[in-house]
Order: sequence, then structure tokens, then C-alpha cells
Amino acid sequence: MCALNFTAKSFDVIWAEGSIFIIGFERGLREWRWLLTDNGYIVVSELSWLKPDAPEEVKKFFAEAYPPMETVEENLEVARRTGYHVVGWFAIPERGWWDNYYTPIERKLPALKSKYRGDKNALHILACEDLEIRMYRKYAEHYGYVFYVLQAEA
Repeated sequence: MCALNFTAKSFDVIWAEGSIFIIGFERGLREWRWLLTDNGYIVVSELSWLKPDAPEEVKKFFAEAYPPMETVEENLEVARRTGYHVVGWFAIPERGWWDNYYTPIERKLPALKSKYRGDKNALHILACEDLEIRMYRKYAEHYGYVFYVLQAEA
């Protein structure tokens, strides 16, 4: 992600679903820009605040879990500042989180906690997963994964 070995303007579209966080949203947009053809597109998903007034409990959680998290508006400004036209954006609906991610994890947690009951590291990871699920259950309206559809400015 940090040292891509391609020639300039190699791609008409870059699709980075669930991965730009590895390099960072702004850094990824900056460093991948040269890979796009003129007027090429980049589609990235980024964990984002959907509302600017999140409760302290969830803000504190993400201050530790994902400190660089910004609002949709802040991310849109980053996109513009790094040479992109914003085509659009949308948040993944809550149902997508529950049906395809949290519910399957939640079902497996009891068995995993039993299996790893003597492993402090594993239990810590499982406790973090459980806390993340509880945060989403309480505060889903305040944050989520947002897809940003951007076009490189020529």
C-alpha cells in the first residue's frame, strides 16, 4: 500500500474497499493520485463520523480504536484538497453491518471465549470485538463506513 510498483497513470479506476486505513485516508488519496489516468476514478471506503455531535462514550472509544476518524464533510474536503472532484458518497446501511459482520461475530464469541479462556491476548481481542459491537448497537447513527466516489482532476 505504501510502495506500489506501477507506472504512472496505470489505472482508470482504483477500488480500495476497507483498505485505505492502512496507509491513511489523506496519504492514500495523495500517494495514489499519480496512478490514475486523467479523469480516472478512485472509490475508497473509510470509517467516518456521520454526525458531528457524537456522544462522549463513542468518541472516546474511537479515540483509541481509530484516532484518525473524521466526519464525512472533513473527508470530502481532504478529497478536494488532494486533487479530486467529489462524484458522490454513501454510508453502508446498518443492515449491512449486522447481516454480514456483527451478527456472525456475535454468534461465535461465546465459543471463542470458551476455547481461548486461558489466553489473555485472545480474550482481549474478543473483548474488543464485543465492545465494538456494543458501541455500534448504541451509536450506529453516529458513524459508519462511507464509500467516497472521487474523480481525479485533470
